[in-house]
Amino acid sequence: ANRIKQIRLKLVSNSVKFTFRGSIIIKAALTKTLEGTNFVEFRVQDTGTGIKEEDQECLFKLFGVIEENEDLNPNGCGLGLTISKKYVESLGGEIRVESVYGEGTEMIFTIRLI
Repeated sequence: ANRIKQIRLKLVSNSVKFTFRGSIIIKAALTKTLEGTNFVEFRVQDTGTGIKEEDQECLFKLFGVIEENEDLNPNGCGLGLTISKKYVESLGGEIRVESVYGEGTEMIFTIRLI
């Protein structure tokens, strides 16, 4: 439970950091695969700056920081999402990003329920 809280906090703090106007929506849902495995899916969606497709690859890499841009808040060192990904994977889940530059970002992670 503590790891899930840390992951959610990191994703929400990133949304706050890059959303200068608009909204941030946080969702959680229980899902089940065709095989009967239960998952919980968390989503953090914002209307922030968005992330260019070519920059999305470096989000989960150690010290991965998006190139300089006047629209971006320069705070951060590129560790938070890398650590979040490791936590999610250690809990049997996965994390991904869906983003349109200039429109916003949605971070989604799923955790397998035991």
